[in-house]
Amino acid sequence: MSSKKSSPTRLHVWSSLTLCSAVILASLVDVGIEGGSFLKWDICVSSISLIISISFSAAYATSKLLKLRDSIAEFACIVITFCSWAAFVSTYYNRKGTGVVVGFRTNGTKVAVIRNGNQYFFSWFALIASFLLFSSYIQTKFKVYEGDEVKSFTTRFSMWFFLFFTAMVVMSAASNILHTTTCSELSAQYCTNTVIAIGVGAYSVLFSILAVCVILTKRLDEKKSIVIQTGFSLSVSAGFIASLHYITSPRGPGEAIGTLYYSTWASFILSTAICYYSLDDMGVFVAISKRFSRYPQKGKRSKKSKGNSKK
Repeated sequence: MSSKKSSPTRLHVWSSLTLCSAVILASLVDVGIEGGSFLKWDICVSSISLIISISFSAAYATSKLLKLRDSIAEFACIVITFCSWAAFVSTYYNRKGTGVVVGFRTNGTKVAVIRNGNQYFFSWFALIASFLLFSSYIQTKFKVYEGDEVKSFTTRFSMWFFLFFTAMVVMSAASNILHTTTCSELSAQYCTNTVIAIGVGAYSVLFSILAVCVILTKRLDEKKSIVIQTGFSLSVSAGFIASLHYITSPRGPGEAIGTLYYSTWASFILSTAICYYSLDDMGVFVAISKRFSRYPQKGKRSKKSKGNSKK
């Protein structure tokens, strides 16, 4: 039953992963030809991902491969694609990777410039797609939700899972910047801001793990679970609000458009969205609207007063 429910969204994500893998493979082959030698590992990753994604796109598009849906084989392939793209992105787009060129700002700080836009964006899209597939599989197998909600990628569980991913990227990217930067040669503010990014990323990862555990274990009733998730998301959102300026300011490590910049804003948006949905499920917005609806509008109040005066 879960396979039928999850087929529409899984098909879309597997198809998206197919497109991303094909674009990256074509781009890497062109780079290999121009450079005189193929990037064997990178081409291998994109080729494996392309083959797997085509296979499972076919499994969800037709009924002939129905046994592959929600199977152990699918989970194993999801793990393989996720680990492969995670290794690709982490090695290819760090400051010592071949996917970036290290430049210098006027203040002496290093900045990583992306060599190829297609490779950068579509590799991240591929990693995100594989991560969404992983969270969807866990959500289905553990029966986190019932009915049509089990196939959704916009549940609080999926968003917490994705927040864990983006916060981990913030922490890792900032750690890599701090590791490759000589703080004694730069302003102390730059390294302090980098440490702030590592800190807010770390505690966001912690709260995300706790929230996922609360949802999966189901030891608390739904109301208590939502209250806890609201508190976690509020604290994470507040942390990013307080640190956004330090991370993305002209003296921050996320000033340039890149991995740290995107992941910081993504984490803030996700934590705010989780907080909104949690408050909505608690009925806070309904209560507020009812509270304000008790007060008569100015127009109605003025009409009543005019009618009374005429009498």
